[in-house]
This record gives sequence, structure tokens and C-alpha cells, in this order.
Amino acid sequence: MRDLTPMTRLLLAAFMVAGLAVALLTAIVPGVDLAVSAWFWTHETGFWIYRHPTVDWLRELSMIPTIVLVGGGLLALLLKVIFPSSQPILPIRMAAFFALSGLLGPVLLVNVVLKEHWERGRPIHVAEFGGKGLFTPWW
Repeated sequence: MRDLTPMTRLLLAAFMVAGLAVALLTAIVPGVDLAVSAWFWTHETGFWIYRHPTVDWLRELSMIPTIVLVGGGLLALLLKVIFPSSQPILPIRMAAFFALSGLLGPVLLVNVVLKEHWERGRPIHVAEFGGKGLFTPWW
């Protein structure tokens, strides 16, 4: 943190405060979650944003940094295992961090543990948006 410029520290603090404020707001007033989701839903088309080409393109684009970092970390580790005496393309600790944080966080924790066992309906599954499930707050 000491290498950050004052402006970077300020922006980081602002994003952290904003994230905490949103989390607190949705915890205290869970209906905000439904209200924001309703901006992207109509009775005729459902969640129209799922079919919007620009949004789909942005979603695909947003995955590229994660794929590059996790893939680069895995590649660096694999090359070090295959060629142990060679100079690694990334420092091994950095490669392990990229690979493990990408695989353990989004893949294992979110997709395998939370989504499968939390039993919180996705917006498309709740009765307010044409599904059969009940809305439950995130907490």
C-alpha cells in the first residue's frame, strides 16, 4: 500500500466505501435488490439484458483478464514442472497466486460451493420475475 499514490489510495478507499455502502443497503433494505433487477426485466421479454449483444460482448470481454492470468499462472507452473532447471516465465509465487486465486475463488467457491448449496434463487428463478422460487436476501 505504501507504493500507491495519494490519488490511487483515495480511489481505492472510495470504491471500498461504495461497495460497503451497497452491501449494507441491500442487507438493510433487501427490496433494493429486486428493484434494481426489475430495471432489466419486462413481462414480454423477461430479462432482456441477457440477449443484448453489447452486454453479451462486454461479459465475454470481461472474462479475458481472468483467463489470461489464470492460464498464464498455470502455464508458468506447468513449464516449471516440465523444465525444472529453466528460467520461469513468471515468478513461481506469482504464478501460483494467479492460478490458485482464479481457480479457488470463482470456480470452486462461487460455482461449486455457493451457487449449488446456498439455495438462493437467481433473479430469473424468483416469483417476482416469472419464476417459481422465493426471493431471499443475500445474507
